Amino acid sequence: MKKISAILFLMVAIATMSFRMLEEPKVIVIVTKANWCGTCKANGARTVENFTTNNQDNYFQLVANDLTDKNTKKTSLESLKKIGYDKIGKKLSSTGTLSFYDSKSKKLITQISVSKSNEEVTQIMNDIRKQLN
Repeated sequence: MKKISAILFLMVAIATMSFRMLEEPKVIVIVTKANWCGTCKANGARTVENFTTNNQDNYFQLVANDLTDKNTKKTSLESLKKIGYDKIGKKLSSTGTLSFYDSKSKKLITQISVSKSNEEVTQIMNDIRKQLN
């Protein structure tokens, strides 16, 4: 039950953040996940909650790339296509990752595991803000 709650929280948080998009976010963060991924199950909800807490200014737009099955892959690619990241999404195959892209150039800034500590994720977010400003 605990795992189901964590997965549900992760899905709701990503959906909520996707709808709270800025007109032009500075950074697109693609969360590549799957329900069968042990790293995702153990860390996904915590990482997304920390991410949400440290993104009150909506500098980052979080988008899910769910590789659980054919249906979730298709839905994710459709969402990624709406923001012009479908080609990038097709190349992302490592679950349990956060991939940070500059929204203007679409260049990869960094890619990290969701298993990073809250402090590490926060520091990376702050470093990216400094780098792009």
